[in-house]
Amino acid sequence: MMELHWIRRQLYEWGLRNRAVGIGYAAMSSHEKARVGRGGLFCEPELPPDLQEIDVAVKKLEPQHKMVIAECYTHSGTHSDHMIRLRMPETTYFRRKKVAEMRVYCLLQCDSEKLVSVLR
Repeated sequence: MMELHWIRRQLYEWGLRNRAVGIGYAAMSSHEKARVGRGGLFCEPELPPDLQEIDVAVKKLEPQHKMVIAECYTHSGTHSDHMIRLRMPETTYFRRKKVAEMRVYCLLQCDSEKLVSVLR
């Protein structure tokens, strides 16, 4: 069973750290972020290891999922604000958000399973 509450908490922490520290997504539109990814080189500061895993998983997402995750977790505002910025109706927004969160969770699980199989 997918633990969406866990991944949402991790994504929330990842988004807060990206907003507060300035790592990750620069101030540009969600569409542009999804198109080009994180971009830029940052020497300092770094994300903690658990949030680095989230960051790598988000970078691996398809553009439409990356766009929703970036908007929802790295920008402040209500769900209505996010829907307006993404130009999505409510049902589409929540469906894509849930699918994107499940994709991040699956990417994290696949990476950990590969690591366990390599260590055996």
